[in-house]
Amino acid sequence: MASSRHIIRSISARGDRIRTLTFRQIARYGFALIGVSVALAIAALLLAGPFDIAPIVARHAALSLGRPVTIAAMRVHFGAAVRVELRGLVIDNRPGGSQPRMLEVAEIDAEIAPWPLILWALPRHALMIRHLDIKGVRLLLEHTADDQPNWHFNRSVPSHANPRSDFPTLLDASIHDVEIDLRPSSGHVLRMLLGYASIASSGVTQPIALTASGAYNTTPLQLAATLRSFDELHDAALPFGMNLHFSSGDTTLEFVGTMTDPLNADGADGRVALDAPTWNRLLGIAGIGAWTGPPLTLSGPVNRLGDLWRLTGASGTLRGHEFQADFQLREGARRAPDELTLNAAFSTVDLTGLPMSQQPGEMTLRIDADPGTLLDADVTAKHLVRGALRADDVELKVKLAPGSLVIAPLTLRVAGGKARIDATLRNTGTSATMQVDAALTSADAGQIAGVLGTGPLPLTGAVDARAQVNFGGNTVTDAGRSNRGVVIVSMHSGAIERKIMEGASTDLRLLFRSSAGSAQIHCLLGILDLRDGVGRVAPLRIKTSEGTIAGAGTFDLRDNTIDVIVASESASTGLFALDLPMRIAGAILDPHVSPAALSAGNDPAKASVDPRDMPAALLALVRGDRCFLAGGR
Repeated sequence: MASSRHIIRSISARGDRIRTLTFRQIARYGFALIGVSVALAIAALLLAGPFDIAPIVARHAALSLGRPVTIAAMRVHFGAAVRVELRGLVIDNRPGGSQPRMLEVAEIDAEIAPWPLILWALPRHALMIRHLDIKGVRLLLEHTADDQPNWHFNRSVPSHANPRSDFPTLLDASIHDVEIDLRPSSGHVLRMLLGYASIASSGVTQPIALTASGAYNTTPLQLAATLRSFDELHDAALPFGMNLHFSSGDTTLEFVGTMTDPLNADGADGRVALDAPTWNRLLGIAGIGAWTGPPLTLSGPVNRLGDLWRLTGASGTLRGHEFQADFQLREGARRAPDELTLNAAFSTVDLTGLPMSQQPGEMTLRIDADPGTLLDADVTAKHLVRGALRADDVELKVKLAPGSLVIAPLTLRVAGGKARIDATLRNTGTSATMQVDAALTSADAGQIAGVLGTGPLPLTGAVDARAQVNFGGNTVTDAGRSNRGVVIVSMHSGAIERKIMEGASTDLRLLFRSSAGSAQIHCLLGILDLRDGVGRVAPLRIKTSEGTIAGAGTFDLRDNTIDVIVASESASTGLFALDLPMRIAGAILDPHVSPAALSAGNDPAKASVDPRDMPAALLALVRGDRCFLAGGR
């Protein structure tokens, strides 16, 4: 029994060795057979010579894409290298597209080594191309009438797999004369032109050099890039390193870092550096149009994950003044706008000398009802300068949404005081409306004159102002003619030149001497009731140590004229005052003065605003003022 068991185990062990040897032999013989078959196939192709396979490839491509495909000619030459010549490739657009053709390629010439071509047929091997030359490409990318992207074929769902693993190894590639039209849902075509581009590498483990020259939205653009090797590109598990340098004129943008999906610019992680001596190239690329902005530099860490871009802790200069900023951009889905969030802190913003893109009166009030980007910004500046305007501690919070713009608020220190503006601009039908609530507190009268450019004012002291105005129209000019609101100006202390008071009361002493010195202001109150471009003064009242003056009338902002009557109260003036009312009329900047006859309808002392026409907050402010008619005497 023991002997028989030993024999059985021995036979069994030999059987394992026999089976193992048989499997190895089968594998060896199998690969040898494949090699012989490939060699025979290549020999047959070499004997057959070059042949045209355009009909076969076009038919197979049409079945695969579900779209008509035509190829004028496609010849394959076999030798030490496989050469492919393709002419006249056309892929039709989806039904309902704006044009019948989606893609046209005039010429493709490729040279491929035989062994890499064989390996390409095996899984997980990217095609290696020794030489590639492409000429005359026309590509249209759009959503067709049924809202389907024309780059999706057979109604397939786009793959989310990383395409870098299958990207061919291009040791020497060039492309000439490319035009790519992007037609978003707005219908406005974005055009990219590529005059020339090249990719070169001395081997699969060596760095890749990429250069390109073309235009985006008619703005010239060049790219010079150094990338890591093709071996690293095909390893999708590792971030792919790169150094990208874009330039347009003297404007440059550089990115140094990595991307996990470089073909879709996804998974970006690195640093960007922007140097823009003017803004015309940047705005041209954005399709906004040429505009000469102040020199701008910006640098900082950037990353992208999916539809979210972040640039945090960035720093730069605007016209040589430093700033820090955080940007966040969320790319919108189909038919949805991008969302931009901006937080920036500037040391100084100098807007002096910046040209207006159009006359202020021609600026439209309507907000794009379908903007490409929504904005939520919070911007601060220690100093703001534009010509005679000087402001400090500026903060602007603004939100841009479809058909609306909200400023809530704009705060700043100007003319020695504090200002706050809240504004809302919204589209209404074919027009737009704007609501403005503005306040100025404790501003210096002399500095206000400097800001407004009116020349020296005959009074000094702290000025308060408050306004609530509604505007309507398509342009700023329209808004100046269609408005409704109230503007209040007040002072509770200060001084006014004595000659103004004596002139307003027609004091006889002015005939014999030149009045000097000033009168103390006890209170000043001016109310401007604004309706459709005409401001009714109701009233203007100044109470001083030398007397009380009242004024009433109109300012017509439509033709820049004034018609105001000024009169002194006889009970408050001196013995030599005639207290003759005077009329100031004509052009606002050059009025004429003449005696006036008072009546019940034009007596400044009786002028008053209707409480029903005044917002509650402003009415409470007026009623508490010492110069208000009801209790100002």
